[in-house]
Parts: sequence; C-alpha cells; structure tokens
Amino acid sequence: MIDKWIIDITDQLSPKTIKNTVSFLSTCFKKGMRWGIVTANPCSGAELPTKEHKEKVTLELKDIAPFYEALHKEEDYDFIVAVELALFCGLRRSEIFGLTNSSIDTTKAVLTVRQTRHRINGKDIVQSPKTKTSERTLALPDFLVKDIIELHNEHEREKQKHKVISFSDYLILNGFGEPPCPDHLWTLLKRFEDKNHLPNVSPHGLRHTYASMVNYFGRDLVEISNQLGHANKTITLDTYTHLFEDVSHVSKEIASEVNDFIRKA
Repeated sequence: MIDKWIIDITDQLSPKTIKNTVSFLSTCFKKGMRWGIVTANPCSGAELPTKEHKEKVTLELKDIAPFYEALHKEEDYDFIVAVELALFCGLRRSEIFGLTNSSIDTTKAVLTVRQTRHRINGKDIVQSPKTKTSERTLALPDFLVKDIIELHNEHEREKQKHKVISFSDYLILNGFGEPPCPDHLWTLLKRFEDKNHLPNVSPHGLRHTYASMVNYFGRDLVEISNQLGHANKTITLDTYTHLFEDVSHVSKEIASEVNDFIRKA
C-alpha cells in the first residue's frame, strides 16, 4: 500500500517531499511498534523515487570578470557585498544573511561563519550552522574588504541621513537599517542579471561558480570542501562531480614533473 501510494503521488510531489513524508510516516510506525499498536514498519522497504539531478546553472569562468564589472556599476553596496560573498567566498545565502559586523575583521581580511539566518512565515530563525565544519574562518580578497568598508560607510551615511541612532548589527541590511529577507536576494539578482544580459544564476549558482573557480586554480577536493564548509569531502564530490571528471591541474603538473624527471635521469 505504501509503494502504491508513492506511485500515485510521484507526479504531484517532488522526490524530496515524498522522501520527507515517508520518513515522517516511518517515525509514526516506529512509535506505534513501541506502543504495541502495530507489529511492523511498512515504510522500511518502501521504494522511493529517484531524485533528478538538474544541471546547475553557473557562470562560465570567462563571464566572471564581466559580471564583476557590471556588479560595480550598482549603487547598493548591501547587494554588491551579498553577491560577492556568494561568488568569491562560496557562502550559502543563509550564511551571508547571518553575518554580523563582528563576524568581519577588515584589518585581518577575514570573516567567520558562526550562524545562519532564515526567514520562515515572517519570522527570523537564527541558528548555528548545520555542521561543525560549516563554522569556518575564510580569508577575504582585498577588493571585497574594500567593498565591505564602503558598505559600513554607506550605513553610517544612512544613519546620518535618516537621523537613526543605530542600525541592526547584521552586515547586510535593507534601506531601513534592518536585516532583509534572505530570499529577496534572488529577486534582486535576477533583476540585475536581466538588466545586464547575464545568465540567470541563482545565489546558490554563484556558490557553485566559486567551487569551479577554486578547482580551476588547482585546489584539490579537500581544500574545496573546507572552503565550502561541507561536512566531508564525499558531499563535495557528490555535489560537484563535474569538477573532478577531468584530471586536475595539480595532477597534470605532477605528471609533467615526473615526465621531466625521467627524461633528465
């Protein structure tokens, strides 16, 4: 009956939603078994639908410089910095909007991810990153440090303009000095990309672009996994399989060095 029910709803719900629903039902049956109401858990052998892996839309490496140039024609530094944190640091959207001013050290050019922020049913949910490895400290590119300093200056100007005593301590704010809804970034990003005739890459697509960029620089799987804050390198490999299908730059350099060594021997 469970399998038939799954088949009936496969066209109506996503594989992820079906999996979560079956998981909930399974928990109920387990509780029923402990109470002696049922003798078995029919969900234990259920055949779940396979999740389709959609091709991730990312920026090609040749498009990153034009994207950056177009971004710096914008006037909203909250938007500029939020996009740069995804594209040039690989941060998740919830991590970007969970950053506070104390998370950033512009003198040392580093940021520390300590919390995430989501907005659910109009309420902000602030919590620790989902894994211990997601709590990480990352070095910032010089240009991003300058943009963050300019963002702080912009906030100070807004305080003076609107005679506001203090803004929220979050790094990214809206025009009223309050933390914006994280989901709004996708709306702003799409508008920016359409205006500049750029590929419609989501905030998470910018994170994927960052992974591609780091891979291009010759960094290995473990290094990329650490930068992205994955729990382990298997998650990185599963998510970014396409990056590692070709031989890495480091591996090619090593092979070339071995070749030169043999030739000179």
